Amino acid sequence: MNFDQALVAFEKGIVDGQENPISLIIPYKLWAVHNYITLWRYSINPLILAVSAKTWTTLSPEDRNVVRQAGSLVMELQKEEARDAPSKAAKMIELLRDMYGMEVLQPSRVELDVFRRQTRSVHTKWVEEIGRTLVTRVETIVESGK
Repeated sequence: MNFDQALVAFEKGIVDGQENPISLIIPYKLWAVHNYITLWRYSINPLILAVSAKTWTTLSPEDRNVVRQAGSLVMELQKEEARDAPSKAAKMIELLRDMYGMEVLQPSRVELDVFRRQTRSVHTKWVEEIGRTLVTRVETIVESGK
């Protein structure tokens, strides 16, 4: 479901929950359609920037270079923002609770461990599919945000 469809589904009560970074709640006014936020310490997947082959072939070499440079800059900024998010979360959470009336739920270490055990097969699948090295890097990023 694309995000525009999801927003309509939230408003109509067709979909009663979603998963997104905290930073999207205010600009997309998700606080107006959701009363709860659960902070369960997951990892953000950095944005993948892509250009269709059809469009790419219409660009001049100079324009392709500009797109590559702009893309590199934007991707670096996006990664920095994603990795800094845990340190900025406290202020955002306070705002969501105090200004927008969201109830903030923070699962305990025990609850998170139960969740991890229940979803272990997903973890194993990704280790097999993308490799232990990449999974370990993501886990390190998540752990460093604690």
